[in-house]
Amino acid sequence: MTFHFLTRVLTLGLLSLSTLLVSCGSSTINDPFKPTRVVVFGDSFSFISTTVAYTVNDSSINNWASQIASSYGVSTVVNRAAANALVAAVQTQVNTFGANYQAGDLVVLSAGYRDIINDAVGSTNNSTANGTAYANLIRSMVTNGAKHIAVTNVYDLSKTPAAGIQTNLATLTGSRGALIAAFNDALKSNLGSATLTNVGDYVRLLDLEAYFNTVRGSPTTYSFVDTTTVACNSTGATVGIGAGQIDSSGCGTGTLAQASYDSYVFADAVYPTPAFHRAWGANAYNQLITRW
Repeated sequence: MTFHFLTRVLTLGLLSLSTLLVSCGSSTINDPFKPTRVVVFGDSFSFISTTVAYTVNDSSINNWASQIASSYGVSTVVNRAAANALVAAVQTQVNTFGANYQAGDLVVLSAGYRDIINDAVGSTNNSTANGTAYANLIRSMVTNGAKHIAVTNVYDLSKTPAAGIQTNLATLTGSRGALIAAFNDALKSNLGSATLTNVGDYVRLLDLEAYFNTVRGSPTTYSFVDTTTVACNSTGATVGIGAGQIDSSGCGTGTLAQASYDSYVFADAVYPTPAFHRAWGANAYNQLITRW
């Protein structure tokens, strides 16, 4: 009798412990997701290239989406992002892809940089409307079957070297760039989230604006020594802030103003170095694995 009683007590104890562990796990991870491929949509920030990306074109992992894929150990990357794509062009990328999502897809996207720059140089575009359109295209992806979507907002261009060249980028709403605030706030409010966190079951909205501000506030913590000087010296006009400006799409290891470019945040006045891309990609990965 004693044996059976002790057996039942031990069994109930193990069941209680198992229930507790399952309960704790489910509070942070909705499903044990391990992607089999990474699908990338977006603009210059997500544009992957070994020769004409908007960063230093070296032999390293030089894009945040590539860093996420590497962190997951995923070798299949479907790259639909395009340089200088407006939100409307990213919507076209998404529409063309249609409903061809697979169960193992992690979808990664960025948009907004060129729209905001165009606003600053006098375009008829509107940052609030573009942020809303970005949110709507994310909703369309869910409708078409995407179940794991990692979305990034835009870092504050009023705190970049570009703001010293295109002064409308420096216009502030409080401590934030007015155009960036309009775009990012419209994005999150139209996804139904007052803070950048889990949005429904299928979307993780990653707060690049907050991360950039943290790096800028304490660069040495992240192994950077400079957050204002550009690392490249290649010039062009495709960045969008004027002709003859530093343009990292033509930047390689032979066109550097700073030999130790991995210690710098910016490759040109708008877009970051490979080191920043890797740091942000690693941060994004850590957010994703606590979500899914």
